[in-house]
Amino acid sequence: ALGGFGIWIPKNSIQDEQHDRIVEGTANLMIWEKWENGTAMWAPMHGVWFSSARSELMGLITAMLLPMPIHVGIDNATVVNNFRELQKFAERQQSNEGALRSGLFPFRKPWQLVTDGDLCNGAWAILAQRGTATVAVTNVKVRSTYQHVQDGHVRLQDKKGNDAADLAASCGVQLSLIHISEP
Repeated sequence: ALGGFGIWIPKNSIQDEQHDRIVEGTANLMIWEKWENGTAMWAPMHGVWFSSARSELMGLITAMLLPMPIHVGIDNATVVNNFRELQKFAERQQSNEGALRSGLFPFRKPWQLVTDGDLCNGAWAILAQRGTATVAVTNVKVRSTYQHVQDGHVRLQDKKGNDAADLAASCGVQLSLIHISEP
C-alpha cells in the first residue's frame, strides 16, 4: 500500500523571521518547500495498510509537532470528531487533576483496540505535552469547487488550503513510489 500526508501552512500564519526556525525543526520528519502563498510539508507513510483517515491523522500529528499554536483544517469528519473527543477528555482531565497523564485511555479501551489506535495514542501523547488550548481542528469540505465558494458553502481560504494540503500529500505518496522502486 502507498500512503503519504501533507500539511499546508498559509503565508500569513508564521512571521517571516520565525518561518525557517519553525519548519526546519521538522526537517528530519518531512520535506518542506516554500510555495507562492505558504509552505507545503509532506512525507511518505510506510506500512501494510493505509486509509484517508490514517493520512489525515498523521498530518495532524505532525502539525502538532510545530512549536506554535495551530488551526488544522481536515477533510475527514471521523478524524475531526475523534480528535475533538480526545480534546474534551483532556480538558476534563486537566480541570480535575491539573495535568494530563498520557497513560489514560480516552476512548475507554486500550489503544490497541481503537481504530488507528497507534496514531491516536501518538496524538494523545503530544496533546498531553502541548495542552488543549494550542490546537484547533476544523472539518473542511473535501473536493470543494469554486462554485461551492461562490454559493457560500466553503470559504475560499479553506478551499485553497485543502487543495494545497492535498497536493502536498500527493507529493508524499510520490515519495512512497520512489522508495518502492529503489533496489
